[in-house]
This record gives sequence, structure tokens and C-alpha cells, in this order.
Amino acid sequence: DFEINVVKFSEKLNFEKEHVHIIELKNNSKLLSTYALTIVNKDCSEDTHHHSKSTEKQLNLNKESYINTEVYIKDLKSKTQKGDIISLKPNESIKIYLKTLQKDNAKLGFRNCTSIQASVISKNKSKSFKSIESKSVSIETLVPNPNNKGH
Repeated sequence: DFEINVVKFSEKLNFEKEHVHIIELKNNSKLLSTYALTIVNKDCSEDTHHHSKSTEKQLNLNKESYINTEVYIKDLKSKTQKGDIISLKPNESIKIYLKTLQKDNAKLGFRNCTSIQASVISKNKSKSFKSIESKSVSIETLVPNPNNKGH
């Protein structure tokens, strides 16, 4: 058993280009557990319920990303990559820092959804990894349009 939660959202205002959010991954089991982290960015306005998985993947490949994301483990200096493997002892937790940075060519009014997924994995006899259970959290980033009131 494990949990992944946003413990602190960025306190910066929407018009700022860079935000840092803090996420916690906690091992609630009585065993050492290994997790794979996966980060996915997509347009929040996409209605994925009406598309097949292959169509959904194609849409995401064709859409230009307006937000860069970086993930750091423990502090803002130890940068990690998508798909990183993390092992946690029983009742141990780790802080994951998600930094989002709006690109200069970002479309005004664009809403980006960043999903951070943690999957419990185990090694089988062939030493390959197998995902057992996954949980995720999502963070929305808005590229504000200064012409719209309320931004």
C-alpha cells in the first residue's frame, strides 16, 4: 500500500512563468517497495473519454507542448528523469518537486495537465520489471491571457 499526494501547490500567481509544486510519495506497507515514476503532459481541454487510446496518443504527439516540466527528488538540485525508479523502506516517504516552466511561445489561455504517476513494480525471474499497482496526481498549469479579466 502506498500513496502519492500534492502536499504544496506553487504559491506564485498564474502570470509567473515558473512554478514549483511539492508531491509526496509514501510507502505505507511493511516491506521495502520500489516505484517507477512517470510524468505525462497533455492539454487539459482534450476530451480523452471519446477517443481510443491510439487516437489519444496521436493527438498528444501532434500537439506542441507549451510547458516544460522537470522533476527533482528530495531537493531542487537532484534532477531526475521520466521513468525514474525509487525504493522506499516501510513507512518511508520522499518529496518530489515538480517544476513547470511556461515556454515563450505558449498559447495564451492554454491549460496544461501534468500527471505524475507512481507504479509499484516488482522484478520477475527474468529480472524485468512488472507494474503491480499505479496511482497518480495531476497538476494544472494555466498560461494566462492578460486580455482576460481575472488572470
